[in-house]
Amino acid sequence: ARDCLPGQHHFIERPSKRDRDFQKSQEQAQYTGEEGEYFAYLHFVANFGALYDVQWMNYSRESGSHYDILLTHRKSGTRTFIEVKSTSRKHKPYFEVSRIQYEWATDSSID
Repeated sequence: ARDCLPGQHHFIERPSKRDRDFQKSQEQAQYTGEEGEYFAYLHFVANFGALYDVQWMNYSRESGSHYDILLTHRKSGTRTFIEVKSTSRKHKPYFEVSRIQYEWATDSSID
């Protein structure tokens, strides 16, 4: 590097295989999540679109909402909040829910 004194060297540390694998798994998880939300959105539009407005909260970017899809009944205005969970694993009998997701889902003050 030009800004080094003579005899000094700057090395850029290459990420370890573990770090690269972690990065790859994070990217795969994000892709799987986006695909799951897209599939769920299409399902609700096709099956409930006549009765409900279907809004995919993360369509263009992560919205920060505590839910992924919002169904609003066209006549009554009743809202249904949907958190989509998806996996690429063939046999996964559980899914993770964050504390915030759980608290929000069980909050009886939300209509």
